Amino acid sequence: MTTSLAPSWLAVLVAFQPTVSQEIALGAAAAVTLVGVWMCWGAPRYRMALEERVKDGKITADDAGRKIQRSQWIGPCVTIIGVTLLLYVIAR
Repeated sequence: MTTSLAPSWLAVLVAFQPTVSQEIALGAAAAVTLVGVWMCWGAPRYRMALEERVKDGKITADDAGRKIQRSQWIGPCVTIIGVTLLLYVIAR
């Protein structure tokens, strides 16, 4: 009885097997998502590093403020783009 189920499971696996291009796209989308999450995770450390550079006089407070503002939206945007790409690749 189990031998008759094996070909049907094999057919299901073959039917849902992604192509090489889909695997590459899935890997790239996952990488973009992970980079976005990493950027969000590291944002507080980045902010503290910028504050230290201002205290040391290496950059101005205005430059640090611009970099902090930029980093506040870049990480979430990259994460959203990565998740969107993941959903697109999976839905295809």
